[in-house]
Amino acid sequence: MLAKFPKSKTSENIEFEQDQILTEAYCDPANTPVTTDKGANMVAATAQKIRIDCGCHRINTAIKTGWERAMMENEELDQLHDDVNKAVTFAKKSSGILSELPISLKKGGKIRPWRSLYSMFNSILQSYGKLLNILTEKNKAYIVAE
Repeated sequence: MLAKFPKSKTSENIEFEQDQILTEAYCDPANTPVTTDKGANMVAATAQKIRIDCGCHRINTAIKTGWERAMMENEELDQLHDDVNKAVTFAKKSSGILSELPISLKKGGKIRPWRSLYSMFNSILQSYGKLLNILTEKNKAYIVAE
């Protein structure tokens, strides 16, 4: 399998690479099911083949859509996300804070909520007491105590 896609990701290039890989594995490209996301280039590349939607991509889309809707409808949740992100950023930019915490603080994002936001909130939760003490000593407790 290729480590990096060698060309632009047009449907033609994707189809060519898929066919090559399947042929090298002694599989018939026309009769071997391929699991992909629903990107237009992937759908076009497999239009004449057996394509199966990737369940993980579908679940991610559902969770991302639900999270975005929840953040749009709940200002406090959106503010919590921003505040936690600011706390993590501050801790990572300040020398000595991360080394004193029980676990490393994770930066979260809105792109893959099932992964990054859980990690971010969980890291803050597990380190909250120690982080609050450190920030209080630096007169910055407001970052996590608002």
